[in-house]
Amino acid sequence: MSIKSFAHLLDILAPRLEVDERQSSNSSGEEPISPCIMLMATLRYLSGGSYLDIHRTVDSDSEKEVVMADFRAISSGGVMNGCVGCVDGWLCRIKSPSARDAGDVGTGKYFSGHYCCPGINVQGECDAHCRFPGSTNDA
Repeated sequence: MSIKSFAHLLDILAPRLEVDERQSSNSSGEEPISPCIMLMATLRYLSGGSYLDIHRTVDSDSEKEVVMADFRAISSGGVMNGCVGCVDGWLCRIKSPSARDAGDVGTGKYFSGHYCCPGINVQGECDAHCRFPGSTNDA
C-alpha cells in the first residue's frame, strides 16, 4: 500500500477511530493509541500478521525496566520513555520461486506490492546499544 493510499484510508476512517482520551488514560494509565497506529496494526493483522510472529520478549519486569532506561538515557530529553526496542525491516530481493518450489505457500506470497518485486521480508529489533538480543549464528 502506498503512503498516499494509506493517508487517504486514514482520512476516511479516522473519525470512526477516535477514542475518549480521559477514559483511555484512566483505564491504562497511558496515552490512547492513535488512529494511525490502530489502522497500521489492523492492516498488519489483516495481511496475515500475528502475535505469534514475536519470537522473544523481555523475560522479566526488571529486564524491561533496564532496557527502557537505556533508551531513555540515549534520547533527547528522555522522549523515548517506555521503548523496549527499535524495529526495522528490509526486503531481501529474490528470484521468484517456481510454483513447484513455492509449494502450498504459492508464488504470490513472495511478491512485495510496495517494492513491486519478489522478496523475503526480514525484520529485526535491536536494543539501545544497537545489539540484537537473543540472536544466534546459523552454524
